[in-house]
Amino acid sequence: MSVSTPLTILADATRDAALASKNTLTQSLAAQDAALPTLLKNVATATTALATDAALEAGLRLDLARIELPSDSDPIVVALENVLVHEQGARAEIEAATDELAAAQLRRARTAADLASAAVAVGVTAQRADQEHAAADQVGAWSTAAAAPAVAAVKAAAQTAKNGDPYQAARSRIQSIVDVSTADTTLYELFARRAAEAAERDADVTATVTRATAAVQHFGAANRPSDATLAGAEAAYATAVADLRDIAENVVARYAAAISALTAMVPPAAAPVPLVPVSPTVAEQGAITAAATDAAAAAPKEVTVYDRRRDLRTKLADLDVKTLAEIEIDPSFDSDTSAVAQAQRQAVTDARTVLATAGQALAGVQEPLDIYEAAIPDSVKDEIVAFFAADRVIDQVAAIDVGALQAAVTAAQTALVGARSGAQKLAASGARLDGELADRRSAADAWTAVSQARRAALIRGEGRPS
Repeated sequence: MSVSTPLTILADATRDAALASKNTLTQSLAAQDAALPTLLKNVATATTALATDAALEAGLRLDLARIELPSDSDPIVVALENVLVHEQGARAEIEAATDELAAAQLRRARTAADLASAAVAVGVTAQRADQEHAAADQVGAWSTAAAAPAVAAVKAAAQTAKNGDPYQAARSRIQSIVDVSTADTTLYELFARRAAEAAERDADVTATVTRATAAVQHFGAANRPSDATLAGAEAAYATAVADLRDIAENVVARYAAAISALTAMVPPAAAPVPLVPVSPTVAEQGAITAAATDAAAAAPKEVTVYDRRRDLRTKLADLDVKTLAEIEIDPSFDSDTSAVAQAQRQAVTDARTVLATAGQALAGVQEPLDIYEAAIPDSVKDEIVAFFAADRVIDQVAAIDVGALQAAVTAAQTALVGARSGAQKLAASGARLDGELADRRSAADAWTAVSQARRAALIRGEGRPS
């Protein structure tokens, strides 16, 4: 049986409402079709009655023209007056019957159009309901998988992985290669800081997109609230589901790959010779160690550059937030010249100046670092990259909070249901108003076609006030 969620409940309700609307419109159209013959008959009867009166009028006028003595005309004049009065009533009846028929035909056309749309809506909403149920089943499966013992096991393992092997063995191997001595971790920490800098750069790129997305949604919420709310809710739900899916489908394999990479760096002592790392050679290690002392002395300068870059990213983010906010108000806003952003712009300038100073200080000691880097074989550098990649995976797995991910999906789903419900209501109101406008334009066009004749008839007294 399919999982029931707020989204499936809304989809089912929308489908059922569409089907109910189609059934109601079908019944209404049948009733209108049944009433049309009577309305057509009323027009025909009124038309026949007027034709009969017109024939009587013509006959009486002919009789009146044949009378020789005025005294003989009195009965004919009285009869003619009665016929003329009856003709006026007949014309009014034709107008009323014609108007009633036209209104009925207009209603029928509107109902037929609505029924056609409703028939399409039934198919669309039924398909969407099926898709929503399938999606709910899939999200439910991911939620179950994310909460499975296998995920809990790798999380528990990751939380203690750095305390033992193979992590400690791999770290010791790398540290023994890159540092002056096992007691000095300066250069190991430099590589660690580089890895952190790489992660921060990646996060900064993502953050720029996140800030722009937030600005677009904020602008939309102020100017197109329903559209922006729905788009934001759809995106938030998709993100929450994607995060949960990643844990359900990938985290166990990702953690296993990380541990495997660490293990490969330090094979067991009894492993065949081809599996034992052969790099660096004795000569290569000697060159690394010889260059390590001066490199360790220069390393803090490079770390300082990374710290200053971090500060600059923070200031650039502040300026970006200000810029995006001002663009909402003024599309021609220029963050490079506007006084409104002067404080943020100055902070960026100051941070760049500090970074430049740090860069100059690093440039003064860059040669020892370059010599050191050149001494390290590419195979060792690849191990270092792999080690810190595994290190990051371990941290990520250790920090997994499945409950929080599931709660995020639930909260996002609730918000999405509200946004979709609101959007559906607005769409229905808009469609209703569009229909009202179309009906009234049709009625106005129909009236324009007969208005001159009706105006003249009313002035002559042939119509009836209504």
